[in-house]
Amino acid sequence: MTGHDAIDAGLFGEVTSHVAPVVGGVVVAMAGRATVVDSRTQTAFSLELVGVHGSLTEHETTIPLLLVET
Repeated sequence: MTGHDAIDAGLFGEVTSHVAPVVGGVVVAMAGRATVVDSRTQTAFSLELVGVHGSLTEHETTIPLLLVET
């Protein structure tokens, strides 16, 4: 999807105006056990990694958070 569509869909939470330009023109978020990488910019080692972040799987989107207010 486009970066604007991803922001509108809330994939990044609240995106302020000074952060919005950092979101790329195209956003790829995997839903299965696949990975998309740019072999022109990634090292050979990084291409062999078993797990990466940035998907829409339950494991990526339901991360527990413990908040302690002091």
